[in-house]
Amino acid sequence: MTSKYVLEKIRNYKFTIVLFLFLAILPFFIRIVSLEKGYFSSVIFALLNALSLIILGILISKTKIRKVLVGVLAFVISFDFVYFLFFKSFLTVGIFASIVETSKDEASEVLSFSMLSVGVAVYAITCYLLYQSCKEVSKIKKVKVWHCLTTLLGIVFVLPFVLSYGIGQNEEDSEKPLFNIKTMSFLLSASNISCKYPLVLGDFFVMSEYLENCYFVYKVSNTQRDFPAGVILDKEMQLNAPQKILLVIGESSLNTHYSLYGYPVKTTPFLDSLSLDKSHMFHYSEVISPASFTIEAIARSLTFATPCNFIPFSNEKNIIEMAKAAGYETYWMSNQEQYGSKNNYVTSIAKTANRQYFDTSEERDDLVLAEKVREQMKQTEAKQFIVVHLRGSHISYESRFDDADTKQLGSSGTFNQYDKSIHHTDRVLKRLYESMQDMPNSSLLFYYSDHGEIINVGHGILNGGSVQYKIPLVVMTNNYDNTSLDALFRSYYNPQIKKLNSSCTSFIMSEIMGYKIDSSRKKEAINHSKFVLQTDYKTYLFDELK
Repeated sequence: MTSKYVLEKIRNYKFTIVLFLFLAILPFFIRIVSLEKGYFSSVIFALLNALSLIILGILISKTKIRKVLVGVLAFVISFDFVYFLFFKSFLTVGIFASIVETSKDEASEVLSFSMLSVGVAVYAITCYLLYQSCKEVSKIKKVKVWHCLTTLLGIVFVLPFVLSYGIGQNEEDSEKPLFNIKTMSFLLSASNISCKYPLVLGDFFVMSEYLENCYFVYKVSNTQRDFPAGVILDKEMQLNAPQKILLVIGESSLNTHYSLYGYPVKTTPFLDSLSLDKSHMFHYSEVISPASFTIEAIARSLTFATPCNFIPFSNEKNIIEMAKAAGYETYWMSNQEQYGSKNNYVTSIAKTANRQYFDTSEERDDLVLAEKVREQMKQTEAKQFIVVHLRGSHISYESRFDDADTKQLGSSGTFNQYDKSIHHTDRVLKRLYESMQDMPNSSLLFYYSDHGEIINVGHGILNGGSVQYKIPLVVMTNNYDNTSLDALFRSYYNPQIKKLNSSCTSFIMSEIMGYKIDSSRKKEAINHSKFVLQTDYKTYLFDELK
């Protein structure tokens, strides 16, 4: 093989070579930055990832719809590139679910001008390289389609299994074999392939897993669920339960930005004032969310599922169904559009309420929702259990506050807009509390956030740190004997991490409504509460997060 021959091949396949290098560099950095994997294994899997995409290009070059398929493949590559560039993560099942299930308004707010600009530029470059590469490889006559397909299947399914033993046991022990017999499941397969081949290949497995989850929720929604094991309604305890219960779910609310918890900016003046009177309010600082994204966080706080055990979501009644069984009229009142598709965890829980309200107007203010809740409470003297889902502090923050918040907190500072969204939520809680005070019934308001936030970035970021899980928890009462409440909440603190996980919400709320919980079931919930779920659908000890 002469140098002249080599140079000729380089000239003939120059675009393919450039494309291969580009496609190898990106997955290499994704593994190094977001997964913190070793250099040697990252080089191997990055080269294989790039090779698989070149093979896809060869297959595309053999079709009559080359331009369409090039456009589609370039879009997926560009999406992976831009997402990694801005969020330092690759696509996981959790991230994909959050993207698909979020409302159109929230999705448009997250997309910045710089993100769109970079995306368009990367897409144009990728399209050009892919198209030119397809033209080059289309001239290769000896390559057969079945050869390409066999090689592609080998790269995706066989090599990760083999290489996990070769390099996985030494350099990156955390990478388990792709097909571990004891834990064989499609979710694990998708998780492993995404982590090894984060560019395009993993996306297809992630999307397949998401569709499988949707089908699972569809089946669950049409299944009669049983009472949770070890949970029994006590008629005597039920007599002491509050007549009106408001379960208020905040959005992307980080507790370290509440002046209630010591933040120097006065973001929560109402909660600050109420905290001085223990006869009306308790608040807890060491509280974490079970997940860093809404769908999974709510699925584990409004059901008896835990970060380590999701089976109760499908087999056992959720907290709304438990309230029904305890004699409450149940409501789901949300300031968000009906959450994504009809077959997701949040919507399936909401549908179990007697009445559902989703605000679909363009300008949705949580203060307006608070007024609608007030009206609903006034309509009946019957026992009511109302879930209130706020817009809260979801990025982009500028639409989460008004002039009154700006008047109090000004307009300067890196975190100013986020702080004003917290201030706005404080005003919403004040309005809800005043609604309780206007009624003679015994009432309780339980407020927590679905998850925390990396301010000015977002949430649901793989390895994004502990701030995505730090949330507020506040309990307010009116005409209700709350002397035992503080002890109840503190009994669910995990002794190892000395924190309360909102995955225990259904357990706590059940006890408040008059249910007795078996000590072994309670112990399991507390033990699991030291774990949190990341978007790769793996559980981690909270204390091990950075």
